[in-house]
Amino acid sequence: MNRPILYTKSFLAACFVLLFAFNGLCQNDNVRITAEETTKVKEEPKKHSPGKAMLLSTVLPGAGQVYNKKWWKVPIIYAGIGISIYAAIWNQEQYNIYASAFDIRNDGNEDTVDEFEGIYTDEQLIQIQNFYDKNRETSIIVAVGFYALNILDANVDAHLFEFDVSDDLSLKIEPAVLGFSPQMGMQNGVKVSLKF
Repeated sequence: MNRPILYTKSFLAACFVLLFAFNGLCQNDNVRITAEETTKVKEEPKKHSPGKAMLLSTVLPGAGQVYNKKWWKVPIIYAGIGISIYAAIWNQEQYNIYASAFDIRNDGNEDTVDEFEGIYTDEQLIQIQNFYDKNRETSIIVAVGFYALNILDANVDAHLFEFDVSDDLSLKIEPAVLGFSPQMGMQNGVKVSLKF
């Protein structure tokens, strides 16, 4: 007999036996649930997970904010990351223009035309290249910063998701008796209570 067919038949037989064994275990006619028992069971409120919010924002920026029901933050995140990436690409293109102009000027070939001949010196072309290179790197750092802040914001918002900010916040200042001791007598003071 062919070995794969034998394995397949053995697997199906084992599944068949387990299915009937499981079915037999589940059938118990002696179990009764009363109305009092069903009312005693309370569902625990679903916890808002900071780990899940952080994971969602790591995989897809803004997804953690959606999970935290802070939809208005998503456009800010994408604008920050998108503008930073666009600035990095634009600065790279400008860097390439001036780097190729510097290479053309110094290649020793008379047939190549330098578009910045008479406009910039070699030193100025190098300074311009350094300027755009620095701006490109800064733009990349800003994009990574927005991405990291997106993850951090999702985590903090998830931690504060169930925090109740009620309109009934009050501060009371009133005189109070702090205690009595035989040596000091009656201790008076001020009691400050903050009600949430």
